[in-house]
This record gives sequence, structure tokens and C-alpha cells, in this order.
Amino acid sequence: MVLPKRFQTASQPIASYDYTDIEEGTGVVVLYGMNSVLSGGTMLSLLKTPIYSGTIASTQTPTTSWAKKGDYDFDLTFNTPKRIKGKVRIAVTNVYKGSADGTTYSYLRAYVKHYDGTDETSLGDVYSTTGSAQSATVGSTMHNLEIDVAETHFKTGETFRVTIEVWGKTASGAGAFVGIAHDPKDRDDGTILEAADSSQMEVHIPFVFEV
Repeated sequence: MVLPKRFQTASQPIASYDYTDIEEGTGVVVLYGMNSVLSGGTMLSLLKTPIYSGTIASTQTPTTSWAKKGDYDFDLTFNTPKRIKGKVRIAVTNVYKGSADGTTYSYLRAYVKHYDGTDETSLGDVYSTTGSAQSATVGSTMHNLEIDVAETHFKTGETFRVTIEVWGKTASGAGAFVGIAHDPKDRDDGTILEAADSSQMEVHIPFVFEV
């Protein structure tokens, strides 16, 4: 008696996209910016699952002239090769508070980068508009920042990086701050975020369909 042979075929991994752009041939994945506060410092990252961030926002005290007050790298390191192409969209809230006796101004500069573990390569950047808050009041602006990225290949172990620079100035440093919100759970602490629509930071990454 001849027994039937059983053939097994390896199943192909199916990418999970939040939405697709058929015309561009991309599947878009939505990630959340957050931080982890550790004994050795603070680590920033991009995650698919919305968990609680270590802190709801990152803020710094501005000076009386324009200066970069924050430089935050949110990273996603790939375990398999990936290709991205198209518009990377970054939704992030710029938060700011007026000084005790005057106005605070703030804006953001966002970058998308390829990081190979040693060197960073900028794939594009964009500036936000400028917001302001007066006399110890808290203000915020939710920005939707788009960066058009040419097709870029990431090898296993390489990192997709979103860098957010926070720029600001104030009449004086008394009580003022500038910063960004980044809580995947969209919490509101009632102080830093009292004027914000959302504390979530979303990054929409267009991945090229693998066929």
C-alpha cells in the first residue's frame, strides 16, 4: 500500500497595514512616539501598540533669543529588510507656556532619517508654523507634518528615525517652557497639556508592497 505524501509549503508572512495607497503601491503603518524613563536615562521609540509613555511630554526652558531647546530621536529598528517610499506623516503637538511677564514662542523642525548604527542620513525635513502663549498661560498647536521620502531600503538591524527639534524663545525664563507631547494613551496631566487637543504623537510610514 502506498501512503499518500503530504506536501507542506512555507507560508509567506503577510504584512499588516493600517491603510493602503494603491496608487502609490504602499501600505501605511501607524506608530506612536513614546519614551521610557530608565535608571540610566530616557529612551525614545516608535511603537505599534499604544502603551503608556514614561512621561506625557518632554519640555525645556526657553531663552530670550531663538534657540533649539529639544532634539528628540524616535527610533524603529527593523528585524527584516524594509523599503519605504512616499509621504511620511507626523502628527505631533507642540506645547508652550508664556513666561510670568511676557510671551513665549515655539515651532518644530521634523526630520526623517536612515540610521545604520553609525551614521545618520536625512531623508527629508520640514518646519512647522509658530505658536505662542502669553503671561503664564499654556498654549499648544497640533501639527500634521508631511515629508516626502524617496524610495529607501533599510537592511536588517537598521533604524528608521524621526527627529523632532523644538525651537523656542521667551520674554524671560520665569515659568516658561516649550516642548512636545508623546503619550500613546492620550493622557492629559492638566498642566502641560491643558490646552492641547491630543497628547498622542503619530507617525505614518508608507512601506512599499513586497511582491
